[in-house]
Amino acid sequence: MTSISFDNPYLLLLAIPMMLLLIVPYLFAIRKENKSKSAVITLCIHTVIVGLVSLAIAGMHLSTVKTETEVIVVADVSYSTSRDLDVIDGYIKDIMNEENLPRNTKVGVVCFGNNYHLNTPLGETFISVKDSLANSGIDVGATDISSALEYASTLFSSNAIKRVVLITDGKQNTASGSAGLLNSIKAMHAKDIKVDAIYTDSNLKPGEYEVQLISVDHMGSTYIDKESYVDILVQSNSDYVPSNSKPKDRNDAFVRLYDGQNKLVTEVTAALEKGYNLISIKLDTSEVGIKDYRVVIEANHDTSSLNNEYTFSQSVTDEYRVLLLSRKESDYRKAKSLYGDKVQIDAPLLLLLPDDAEQGGNVVVPDNSVPYSLEELCKYDVFILSDVDVKTLQNATAFMANLNTAVSKFGKTLIAAGDLRVQNSDEQIYETLSNMLAVKYGNSVNEPKLYALVIDTSRSMQDAYQLIMAKQSAIQLLNLMAPQDYVMVIAFSGEVSVVQNATSAANKEKISQIIMDLQPTQGTVIGAALSAAQTQMQAQDFLQKQVILISDGRSYAGLNDERTPAEVAFEMANEGIFTSVVNTNSTIPEAMSLLTEIAQNGKGNYYFVERPEDIAETLSNDVSNDFTEFKQDNVNVPVNIEEYNDPLVKGFNKLPNINGYYISRKKSNATVVLSTVYTPAGADYTVEVPLYTYWNYEKGRVVNLATAFSGAWVAQWENDDGNEIFKRMLTVNTPEEKIDYPFSFSVSYEDANALIEIIPGEMNPDIAVTLEIVSPNGEVITQNLRYDGGVYRTEHEITEAGAYTVNVEYVYGDDVYAASTGFDVPFMPEYNRFQLYDSAILYNSVSNGGIVSESGAFVIENDKEDEQIYNVYLIVQLMAMAVVLFVIDIMVRKLKWSDIKSLFKFRRAGGGIK
Repeated sequence: MTSISFDNPYLLLLAIPMMLLLIVPYLFAIRKENKSKSAVITLCIHTVIVGLVSLAIAGMHLSTVKTETEVIVVADVSYSTSRDLDVIDGYIKDIMNEENLPRNTKVGVVCFGNNYHLNTPLGETFISVKDSLANSGIDVGATDISSALEYASTLFSSNAIKRVVLITDGKQNTASGSAGLLNSIKAMHAKDIKVDAIYTDSNLKPGEYEVQLISVDHMGSTYIDKESYVDILVQSNSDYVPSNSKPKDRNDAFVRLYDGQNKLVTEVTAALEKGYNLISIKLDTSEVGIKDYRVVIEANHDTSSLNNEYTFSQSVTDEYRVLLLSRKESDYRKAKSLYGDKVQIDAPLLLLLPDDAEQGGNVVVPDNSVPYSLEELCKYDVFILSDVDVKTLQNATAFMANLNTAVSKFGKTLIAAGDLRVQNSDEQIYETLSNMLAVKYGNSVNEPKLYALVIDTSRSMQDAYQLIMAKQSAIQLLNLMAPQDYVMVIAFSGEVSVVQNATSAANKEKISQIIMDLQPTQGTVIGAALSAAQTQMQAQDFLQKQVILISDGRSYAGLNDERTPAEVAFEMANEGIFTSVVNTNSTIPEAMSLLTEIAQNGKGNYYFVERPEDIAETLSNDVSNDFTEFKQDNVNVPVNIEEYNDPLVKGFNKLPNINGYYISRKKSNATVVLSTVYTPAGADYTVEVPLYTYWNYEKGRVVNLATAFSGAWVAQWENDDGNEIFKRMLTVNTPEEKIDYPFSFSVSYEDANALIEIIPGEMNPDIAVTLEIVSPNGEVITQNLRYDGGVYRTEHEITEAGAYTVNVEYVYGDDVYAASTGFDVPFMPEYNRFQLYDSAILYNSVSNGGIVSESGAFVIENDKEDEQIYNVYLIVQLMAMAVVLFVIDIMVRKLKWSDIKSLFKFRRAGGGIK
């Protein structure tokens, strides 16, 4: 294309004044009577000269475009745009209209989905993308814009102006995602290829009805006869409206479950609401083995049936493994009789000999045989702690930490029965166990109690460190008190002194310092000290009151004593003030007899502390139970059913009495199924005490049985009803999922990428993890995973829908743990009809000089700097023409008209004029 251009077009304005200089003098100087032909010719010549000079001064030149423009239309024909193929054909035809193109332009068309196809080569006649799609070989199951653009960039001639028009909904759902699209367009810009875009809206249109299966949640491995469900999440863009406003079958949807032989197992009719709908179907777990299932959702008028199917498998096992920690062989026999021979029960605290097992013969073995690592504990399904002190185990701290992880992170079950020694202890190992339990042991009654520590500070207490033991015992007892309790401290020798009035037991540091500052003096008046405690307590309004006398028992009667110490204790007991005694290693018969009598009359307990180093163990294991009213022994009490619909007691209306229990209170969110009633000493009210309580402890479950697992306490439960309750207690509390390995597994999706994470139960970079992924087509990929902040992760590209198998090898030291799991891809991202599309991605991607059209109207215009232009300047020619005209003007003005005409006449050869 050739055009006339000027370097300085504004200089053309100079022609105006120059023309005035010619015309005005002519009009005034040349009158009508003296006009001549030569004057008119001169005026015309001068006018032309002015024009030529003006054009030359303005820099007139001819511009010719020498470059061709090549346009490649890259059209998205993937499944998401399938309803818009006619529209896309129209867009391409508009682009190819010559009126919308620069001259010397050739247009070609590339179609793409998961792959690409050259639909129309450059410059050839357009072929409809809709008509040619069936024979193009394009996989419409994904949108790979990057590959199509990269292919299009290879089709241009080297000297052409290169343009690409991308027609798409903008969502690239292959492995590289939106970042890959942006990077591809950046690479094209680097090759001087300009990219523009036309946005096609692939969102659901008004009036369309779509139902889509979002996810299927199920237990991959469970136990025989364990109640198990598959939860199917379905999304709908419309509510079910059973009225004449729609055809009656408009929104009918059916969720069908098929087995591996394509036999229908269950069909559910679903009245779907707009949004998400959860449908649960019970799975059959009555047989051992692996069962394959297929979920299909069918809905009338559904726009797509390609996103309505999901396959999964469930493994059912009858293999249980139980870790029983108990020092009573009767517990082992009880568990064995309830679980049966199919269940492996390991009781490492009891080495049962084969010949003696039925008779209960046992040999106690060292506690270091108890497994304590997380890898070992994960092999078990259920843990039973029965009347065992976990602190006495070898590797106790590691055992408790890993037991906590096994239950909370890997869904195991803990059954805690009897006395576990956790009451009123702030040691870390007990605190870990206490936090796991569904009940709180210790000071079980919420009403605050009043305690009086009556401490003997006589000279005799200096013998054999007895005063030191008395102080340490008092502080140990103080630590056993609940924060809501109150305490007073009374010191006595020859005189009695209330060194601390009743104050909150939470002020432990202050009270402990007062106790440690006590000094010995002469005399011992135990009776007076108890009388002072009685007077002080009578003035206090507490329902529960208890005196703890700490002494060596060497008493001297005071001058004004009217009652013996035993008599004072007896009177206080009648008033509901009970007295217990701590003997600080006094072996004098008279002293021991006195102290024993005080405890008996006071309806309290008698304890003997021999050495300072024995105090903590004696008080925590013995005194604390009585001190907090923890244990109710040799009592025959009725059992109340609190939750009749709970699987433990379903079908029962009454249960046998129980002969003993441990007092506790349930924690919030815990469920109490069985309970009894307890009346605190001296109180006129009752407290409900949970007997069978459970709660979900993160992924696992913790069950509390507030009685012994076997023996006299549950003797009445050996009948059919009671025994059935024990059987159910073990079976209904099996974990939801069978997991034998010390790691968890998760898969998340982003476009066609699956992020696979192996999460070990404990952070340990020395663990080696190898992953083998088997695709539905049988392709196997093996990877060694890298430790990254406590997680082993990898990304795997999803190339097809179906079931993927994941084999994990987890190596720690000499231990190798192999596990097989998997995940199912129900449909590729392309078939997600609820995917939201917008043009923002396109705007962001073509931001470097490109434009985005959302209407489809598009005109291609080249940037001038991109065109190669050939310029021919006419300045010399114009000035030469002006000079020639100037010479002619001179000739016209110097010669007469007859002379001018004579110049064009021919002379005859003889000299005449022809």
